Amino acid sequence: MFLAKTVSHSDRRPVLDVRLPGHPRSLWDRLDAVLDDYNPFAVEDVDIDITSNPTVHCRRIFFFSQNDRDQAFEAIELNFGSEVLSVTVVNLLNDNWAERSFGNLRAVKIGDLIVTPPWDRVSHENSSSYLIEIDPSMGFGTGHHASTRLMLRSLLEQKPAIQKSKHILDIGTGSGVLAIASALLGANAITAVERDIDALANARKNIARNSVCVRIKTIHAELSELQNFHLPKPDIILANLTGAAFQKYQDLLEALGRPSGLLMISGVTDSEEQTTLAAFEGKCAIESRYEEDGWVCLVLRYHC
Repeated sequence: MFLAKTVSHSDRRPVLDVRLPGHPRSLWDRLDAVLDDYNPFAVEDVDIDITSNPTVHCRRIFFFSQNDRDQAFEAIELNFGSEVLSVTVVNLLNDNWAERSFGNLRAVKIGDLIVTPPWDRVSHENSSSYLIEIDPSMGFGTGHHASTRLMLRSLLEQKPAIQKSKHILDIGTGSGVLAIASALLGANAITAVERDIDALANARKNIARNSVCVRIKTIHAELSELQNFHLPKPDIILANLTGAAFQKYQDLLEALGRPSGLLMISGVTDSEEQTTLAAFEGKCAIESRYEEDGWVCLVLRYHC
């Protein structure tokens, strides 16, 4: 494996570009499991391979801190060796990244929900659907990733439960899209939690632009810190995280939840589904399952 460090002094967002041969799902799953210990917050498939070799795949992984990124770099070198073609350290400007990644995005329709960037809103203002305006910025959740679409689809199907709920907890709110959707679908009170301060600032702006501030409270916190906030027990927990995170924090999620309450999870690959379900065995029953493009969303109900 060729490992290279490149630094741009004016940049802000710590990133790793990882190149693998082809699209080996099992290798990516192993890589995701290792990287989860170093707090990645987003993944982007990119085409930056200068060899133009179609058998090479590159994935760009974003981290909360340079320390997390650098430790992940060392972990890849230790655990994967020649299985990985290269890992390049990049410090990417937030503004340039957002402009490049999101500038061409258009609205996405999921059932009766439309998620639109500000520049495409006018095309959908006369629609009878629920309209959610999201300025992508650094808060991930534009509706263009399957894991977000699956969560939005499951929210639509849980609309009666959402309207009856007294409190919904959205863990890892990102852009705020799931909290906003819950409010538009009739939720009375939502707490949206985010660990990354840049993403949280973006979520707060999106909540304001959708005129749902009165229903959504935001918190800057780690998942592991939530019990310190003494929040009311939620009727529904929303969590679009990773399979590894669910396996790691299943006891904490149970402690946060309410008996007979719903736990709606996404960000799980189909190859992670069984190990994720095993982590919740004896705690929850499956109510619904959704799948798209190798990603799975599960609606679980805690036992009484």
